[in-house]
Amino acid sequence: MARQGFRLQPVLNYREQIVELRQQELATLEKSLQVERMALSEIQRRIFGLAMDIQNTQRSSPLDCALILNQYTYLQQLQNREEEQKARVADLAQKAEAKRAELVQALQEKQIIEKLRERFIAQQKEEDLRQEARTLDEISVVRFLRESRMEEPA
Repeated sequence: MARQGFRLQPVLNYREQIVELRQQELATLEKSLQVERMALSEIQRRIFGLAMDIQNTQRSSPLDCALILNQYTYLQQLQNREEEQKARVADLAQKAEAKRAELVQALQEKQIIEKLRERFIAQQKEEDLRQEARTLDEISVVRFLRESRMEEPA
């Protein structure tokens, strides 16, 4: 009897490719998320520094209203950029979480096929052991018959 290979091997290969693809996509998203978070931190650092500059300017004399007005205008621009950056970070975080869920789903689908493959391999081993036992039984029967004929008086 010809031995069959695992019929779902192409499906398993495909599932493995999907898992690798999802891992790469997730890594790309997480890297982008990290870059955007660093940009947000930089904007927040600039806001803090500008707020300190505004405080120092307000304490100085003579009071330069035009400079303070310019600083507040710039502060407002930075705060707007901060809100936009927070929105980008939140959007990327949401996309990364969705991609992570896709990866988990792909891993589960791959595991299902792997379990089927393991079950197939176990069945093949069982069949091999049964075949080996049948062969050994046949050899024993032939040997017994041969020995029985030799012991018979002619």
